[in-house]
Amino acid sequence: MSATLFPAARAPPAKSSTKSRAGDKPSDWLPDDGPYAFDADPDDHCETDKEAYSHLVPVLKHLRRILRGGQELRIWDPYFCNGAMKRNLAELGFPNAHNRNEDFYAVLASGKLPEHDVLMTSPPYSQDHIEKCIKHCA
Repeated sequence: MSATLFPAARAPPAKSSTKSRAGDKPSDWLPDDGPYAFDADPDDHCETDKEAYSHLVPVLKHLRRILRGGQELRIWDPYFCNGAMKRNLAELGFPNAHNRNEDFYAVLASGKLPEHDVLMTSPPYSQDHIEKCIKHCA
């Protein structure tokens, strides 16, 4: 049994994440650890802010209790931006988050999904990313 959460609030890009203003070069919005492992649209790259995650803490605590018996909840956010998701959740008491610079669709195709109890993401809004994510979760 797993759960899927979609935080609604998205923050402006943090340093070294993305920019989408006219005139920006793709290198202005690449992650610090190199190019993205997937085709990225700069307009899709806005990290969910820590405050939005803080609103989900009661739900995550409840899921940790019912899914893991109080043990660490394994959270997967398959849509990488700049890694702030993992840092924010760790600061809120959920250090076991998988959010890496990897192609979500290649991971699905490989069948080698990370172990997780919860898929929690704010997927890119362009193209059909939301539909693909929901199809995977269904």
